[in-house]
Amino acid sequence: MLRDAGLEHVFGRLPESERYTYVYEGVSQTLDHILVTDSLDALIDEVIVLHVNADYAIAPQGDISAVKKSDHDPVIVLITPE
Repeated sequence: MLRDAGLEHVFGRLPESERYTYVYEGVSQTLDHILVTDSLDALIDEVIVLHVNADYAIAPQGDISAVKKSDHDPVIVLITPE
């Protein structure tokens, strides 16, 4: 339905093994989405999912590292404007 409206999911640019942002009971899932129009899709240089949360156990109390500060992984889209 979204594709019929002209939107594309940026995860189409990633290998299937990287297309997740959350892990629940050992099953990787995509809960976070970025949808773009064809014209914006043409400007995308790179799509990155920073797997710094979903792949890690809950951080111990007092841990100040950047790992496991959320239960979702951030999705980054690098775009070069025309």
